[in-house]
Amino acid sequence: MEILNEDKNTHLEHLEDDIINNGYAGGQNAIAFLQELSKMLSGNSKKSVNVSVKWDGAPAIVAGPSPENGKFFVGTKSVFNKTPKINYSIADIRKKSYR
Repeated sequence: MEILNEDKNTHLEHLEDDIINNGYAGGQNAIAFLQELSKMLSGNSKKSVNVSVKWDGAPAIVAGPSPENGKFFVGTKSVFNKTPKINYSIADIRKKSYR
């Protein structure tokens, strides 16, 4: 039996970074990823899938179900800090200053 251990995703690379970081093999991986993404988006996936999106620019927004408690949250890239700033409600957002 194979066991998959996953860590928190604290950094997302750009697709093209795989080419820079891994050369030819990274280029092959990028092409394979885009081909599989195309299949998934055309409705050819046999099981449910999760997709994350990285937008560049400031401020960075991070949102989704928290791995800690399953509640939906919104935050900035500070959610990856040792003491994360995570917002579960509008009240949470209003009481925190992001300036």
